[in-house]
Amino acid sequence: REKLRKLPKVLDELTSSQKQLIYKKYYLNMSNIAIALEEGVTEGSVRHRLQKIHTRLFKLLLKK
Repeated sequence: REKLRKLPKVLDELTSSQKQLIYKKYYLNMSNIAIALEEGVTEGSVRHRLQKIHTRLFKLLLKK
């Protein structure tokens, strides 16, 4: 629960492109393939970027 309360502050530390990807994935419920098609990149690229974001969020949540 504590980590969930910290999440908005931690999300603010992401870059605008990272925030946009999180928005598409979790608020718009877009698939990785749909995001990839929209952005003109591979699905693997989207998957890799999401993995990097998740890792960064986890580290930031542990730090705060």
